[in-house]
Amino acid sequence: MLSDKILKLCALVFTKLLYVNYILLFLLICIFCIGFTLLYSAGGGSMEPWASKQLIRFIISLGIYFIVSIINIRYWLGLSYYIYILSLYFKEKFNKSELDSQVKKIRYFKFIITDISKFLWKYWYGFPKMVKLRFI
Repeated sequence: MLSDKILKLCALVFTKLLYVNYILLFLLICIFCIGFTLLYSAGGGSMEPWASKQLIRFIISLGIYFIVSIINIRYWLGLSYYIYILSLYFKEKFNKSELDSQVKKIRYFKFIITDISKFLWKYWYGFPKMVKLRFI
């Protein structure tokens, strides 16, 4: 009983992993290899100053990449509004740029207007309803 559920879950995860965008994954690995080589060279042929930290971050981000790709896209579409509003809040709260106050206000106003229009377009025209994707 429990083993059947575990086997079904493993089969579901494996089938979802078959649909991961491997071209994007290959490009990310290529970019990582170039950056890792540069950091290794800048460290004088040593892993310790920067290259080891980059390797750890890349391994963690690969794990996150696969976890996010396994989760159903409808879940992410449902959370997108909340993530968007939360990101606007954190952008305002932790914005510590050195720009002049007037330039900062103009850029912030342009940012808010474009983002609010995107948000309203998605809300009024029902972007998740328009997406007709086939899920496993």
